[in-house]
Amino acid sequence: MRVSARVILLVVATCVFLVGCDLTEPTDETNPECGADLEKGSFEAEITGYVDKSFEGAAVFETVQATTGEPIFFLRLSDANNSGEIYRNILFERFRHNTPDIGIYDLANLAKSDNQDMDRFAGTYNDTDISGEFKTAGGTLQICSANTETLTGGFDFHAYELVQGNDGEQDTVQVRITGKFRAEQGDTGIIIY
Repeated sequence: MRVSARVILLVVATCVFLVGCDLTEPTDETNPECGADLEKGSFEAEITGYVDKSFEGAAVFETVQATTGEPIFFLRLSDANNSGEIYRNILFERFRHNTPDIGIYDLANLAKSDNQDMDRFAGTYNDTDISGEFKTAGGTLQICSANTETLTGGFDFHAYELVQGNDGEQDTVQVRITGKFRAEQGDTGIIIY
């Protein structure tokens, strides 16, 4: 067993020192795909599928408290019109958790009615051009750097919504949402009931 452990260690050391492999690439805070090139408190997103558009705006993260005393982490990415009204909004939330550690997180598939996995992030996308709310149907949220003031990362997920079809029946439509953020710590003091 020592031979195999040494061989693995030798391969990893060779990769890092001689070849220059970056074993930290998924969490590299200098990676532009992780929002390192954005201004603090901002994001960029692209939506494709049922609608095709891109937008940018404010990015805020915060851990708030439920009336039960449990923490709820949220990351809100939104743009506003000239009146300050929210126009589009992407929200990631995870119950019973504080600010996440660096890593890649699977998003909950809210299309499953029996999904009770509270350890996964849930996500939604709202757009005033489209009535209703798109809910995550799987994907990932990547946290590249995290401290008390800033959270950087990226996301790639599919979301679905039920819309009224021309025939009067409800149809399921999907979008793919990708983007990156460099969020700043919020201070709302919200308590969720």
